Amino acid sequence: MAYKLWNDWEASVDYIWSTTQLLHCRIIDKASGRSVFVTFVYGDTSVIKRKSLWDSLRTLARTIDHGWLVLGDFNSYLNPKDKIGGAPPGNQTMSHFRTCLNSCDLLELPVVGDKFTWEREGVRERLDWAFCNFDWEISHPHFKCFHQLRFKSDHRVIMVTGENTPIKSGPHPFMYQAAWCLEEDFKDLVRCSWENRHWQEGQQVFRKRAMTWNEKKVGNIPKKKKEIIRRLEDIDRVRNTSTCNRLARLEQKLWRDYSKLNQQEEIIWFQKSRCQWIQFGDRNSSFFHATCVMKRKRNRIEALEDNCGNWVTDQEGMRSLALEFYRNLYTRDPSVRLVNTWPVNFPSLTAEQLNVIQRDLSTIEIKNAAFEIGAFKAPGPNG
Repeated sequence: MAYKLWNDWEASVDYIWSTTQLLHCRIIDKASGRSVFVTFVYGDTSVIKRKSLWDSLRTLARTIDHGWLVLGDFNSYLNPKDKIGGAPPGNQTMSHFRTCLNSCDLLELPVVGDKFTWEREGVRERLDWAFCNFDWEISHPHFKCFHQLRFKSDHRVIMVTGENTPIKSGPHPFMYQAAWCLEEDFKDLVRCSWENRHWQEGQQVFRKRAMTWNEKKVGNIPKKKKEIIRRLEDIDRVRNTSTCNRLARLEQKLWRDYSKLNQQEEIIWFQKSRCQWIQFGDRNSSFFHATCVMKRKRNRIEALEDNCGNWVTDQEGMRSLALEFYRNLYTRDPSVRLVNTWPVNFPSLTAEQLNVIQRDLSTIEIKNAAFEIGAFKAPGPNG
């Protein structure tokens, strides 16, 4: 069933399903033909009645095959900090809410504005939320949930919006890619870069050679995967009409190359996501990708407030404001006079303490320090 909108030349809405606590639909962008599932929620104030809402969301999650956005008034908290004033929130209702989100694989959208969405008589609560699944997050990496003013209601208006255009940034710093180790000639590159050179020179040579080698050898992995799939489809069509051993061997080699590219892609996104609690190797590339996108989104600065209380939102204005702030912060104030007042009896180390500090490191200490480093981590230049 389709419904008309005020902007029906841009989008259309197909009704799918509803209960007393939610309305589920599909919104189609007419310009691109792409669609997303959207579920609007109005949770019951009763903890017992809200259980049917959690069950309904779980049922919907099993039917979703692409982008899914869930937003509205859930009348629930995720943690005790979501309420100020009044009686503390119950652990049971928070537990049910968190369990539902985990079972549905829903991610919370970052918030812009005051996090509390409801207020009355000194009590402030966050009851309105916006969540999405991995597919929606990957296809809308710059979208956030904006908490706007309360208009004739105790609740704030929540609006999910953003721009799908990438933010301009400076050059990316060099970073070692663990996926390089899957290439057979990478060890030769490392050896040639440092051979007969001191550390500083070898580091500079390796960085320059690695970047050039990465572009030629590793390159654009998604593009290479598509090219292999295209070649495999061509081989499959030819083999339907002929039996050629050479094509069979080529097909096996291409599948091995494709498997290696999948592994490299997963390692790259695992390393970027900095996710520590999930194990690498479980084909979680989409999860690592979504985690990386969420991390970038939360780290993105939307606005800065100047000394006059005005909010600056344009990139050039925020850059100038940040530069001015740190210039003033690290500029010496002539009105401040530094006075070194050392205590008369300055504490000193005993001979035993000095011996402990100056003794050589044992092999077991070096081993323990090395093994405490994460599998995809490396110490900095100063250890």
